[in-house]
Amino acid sequence: MHMTNSAITGDTAVMRQARGEQILAAAVALLLEHGYRRITMEDVAVRSGVGTGTIYLHWKSKQTLFETVLLRELVAIWGELVQLLNDDPANALLHRFLSHLLRAVQDRPLAQALFTRDSSLLGKLVQQSTILQTQPFGSSSALITTLRDLGLMRTDLPPAVQAYAFSAIWAGFSLVDPLLAGTDHTPIDLQIAALTLTIRRTFEPEYPPDTAILQAQIAPALQQFLSQTQAIFMQQIQARMLAVPNRDDQLR
Repeated sequence: MHMTNSAITGDTAVMRQARGEQILAAAVALLLEHGYRRITMEDVAVRSGVGTGTIYLHWKSKQTLFETVLLRELVAIWGELVQLLNDDPANALLHRFLSHLLRAVQDRPLAQALFTRDSSLLGKLVQQSTILQTQPFGSSSALITTLRDLGLMRTDLPPAVQAYAFSAIWAGFSLVDPLLAGTDHTPIDLQIAALTLTIRRTFEPEYPPDTAILQAQIAPALQQFLSQTQAIFMQQIQARMLAVPNRDDQLR
């Protein structure tokens, strides 16, 4: 049976995508088992069942491969948050939004390492990767401006003060749990209760937006903000993946 060039190209693209997913799944598993420092590209090749050279057809280096792993984790978490707003617009309220995010981070070891910049797991990526040099929320000043404009954050304090306080509080709640052990360990429900109390008293306005406004204006606007951030992460993923070689070039 004769196959057209477009059919061959389509099959090749599907196979390439499947192979990429296979490599990424192996990279995630190895990262959680051994940490970035101890992994080689040969390890990833063995775990994924492909040749080492095949990996280099997708990513030019170990760093770009594992940066893709981290970016995909951010895309997944942001996708969960968008869905949360679809399920219930009241989840846009800051204390509820951050409570859901904290639970998601606690449930996902890779996300926890990413948000806490865990050098024991992420190794040199903590210092070398631009992903880990920026806030997971994007620009903190842009986020604070968005929250204030939507009526989700009080406006009687300077934005710069709120931005710093927000980053410090979120970092504290993200970082403290892994440092506690034994009887000092706090169950996730108590962590969320403490975060809720802190956020409501520190940042939220005395009178939160009503249900109609949350549904008609605020939840859609916050979804748009998250989707734009997701799109940036997706662009960064594409920038790290090597282009598909031209078939005519391969045949030469």
